[in-house]
Amino acid sequence: MLENLTHIGTISAPFGVKGATKLYTIGDPSRLLNLERVWLEKRGWLKVQLAEAHGPAVMYKFLGVDSREGAELLKT
Repeated sequence: MLENLTHIGTISAPFGVKGATKLYTIGDPSRLLNLERVWLEKRGWLKVQLAEAHGPAVMYKFLGVDSREGAELLKT
């Protein structure tokens, strides 16, 4: 199943203090706003709680990641 995954971008930094992350995308960020879950290397599947476009990036808030420190651990 993992061979069917597509690289969509790179998590570069936390976004705020409540656990959100900023993902710089490959291509149009608006196509990534309706994903229900995202596979992160070394973490596996994370459920998307909120997604918003921010210029060339998407802000993702993942279920269970509730602090800036937790978001920092997701950086790639």
